[in-house]
Amino acid sequence: MKRFFAPEQTKVIFFDMNHTLIDPHQSFYDSFLDVLNEYTGRWSGDGEYTQQSIVERYWDEWRKKLTQKRMNAVNRDKIRLACLKIALDPLPFTLNEAFLRTFLSRIKDKQTRTPTLVPGARDTLEKLAETYKLAIISNGNKEKVESQLRILDLSEVIPGDRVFATLKGGARKPNPALFRQALQSVGVAPSQAVMVGNSWKNDVLGAVGAGIDAVWLHPGHSKKSSQRKLRNRKVIIVRKIDMLLSIF
Repeated sequence: MKRFFAPEQTKVIFFDMNHTLIDPHQSFYDSFLDVLNEYTGRWSGDGEYTQQSIVERYWDEWRKKLTQKRMNAVNRDKIRLACLKIALDPLPFTLNEAFLRTFLSRIKDKQTRTPTLVPGARDTLEKLAETYKLAIISNGNKEKVESQLRILDLSEVIPGDRVFATLKGGARKPNPALFRQALQSVGVAPSQAVMVGNSWKNDVLGAVGAGIDAVWLHPGHSKKSSQRKLRNRKVIIVRKIDMLLSIF
């Protein structure tokens, strides 16, 4: 695979967090199973339903409802509760709103405390950190991102002063202002940085708008890697995060 970036020019690699380094779906799945196990104990199902099938039932309902409704914060909460009610229906619980909200809250709390890295992320980050400065640009909460990095034992690779997140009322990706703030804080020019993320709109277009080259993580891409030009900036497309080791 062709090497597109080199340390002689590139000094900092910015990463998105969710779906780039963190796998929130896997973390939610594992947290759901843990909470379900707390409620059901040694229940092994009645043949038709198991703990795993309950979680899969939730995801099936979630995917169906995503295609039916516009998503916003209010709808997302209502959809989650509706999916949870359907998924837990085979169990001997009183599925009122208070119970469902408590159950969902425990999943979210456990998910926050047990983030899951995407496959290959740890080795890739540790190897890249030998040559480049690594940083985060996220639309998430800064304290939450820093906490996740500590839990994952990645704070030495990406320290807190290199975590750039949206402040209340402040710029959010894809607004180039957030990228420019990060560039200024780490003390590099746009041409000396690369942004890695899974969102074409937030990560790629946002970075290019600030004059930064980008790497788009796109699992469905037909080739192992390819290159595009966008407003005179390089955009490299790869399928998996461990492919970064071949292009840097």
